[in-house]
Amino acid sequence: MTAIPTIERVKDDPFPALVSDLEIEFGTAGIEALATYFLEAEAADFHWDARMNEQHLGAYESVDGDDFELDRVAIIGWIAGRWYVAACIVDGDGAVHDMIDLQHFESAGQAEGAFDDMH
Repeated sequence: MTAIPTIERVKDDPFPALVSDLEIEFGTAGIEALATYFLEAEAADFHWDARMNEQHLGAYESVDGDDFELDRVAIIGWIAGRWYVAACIVDGDGAVHDMIDLQHFESAGQAEGAFDDMH
């Protein structure tokens, strides 16, 4: 398993930018709820793009019998003011197809511990 360096600073959280963009389009009424809806609807993409580190977990065996190869990749990051760790299903071009096992944490240390334990 690859050790990760201690996270010294938080990468820019994309959530405030999402809120700002949605305010331009829809105004400010209920904007936090709308932004949360968008974040949840596109969770895999947002979390993949906000990742700070990743580690390869191995090949993903598709139950659908897809003809292309996919990999499982563990990610750690910061989004919407929370630390997270997840496993993503990623193709050979680095595009995320799905996110599984998303966990949120109160601290970077807790997230790093969970990231180190991913298999």
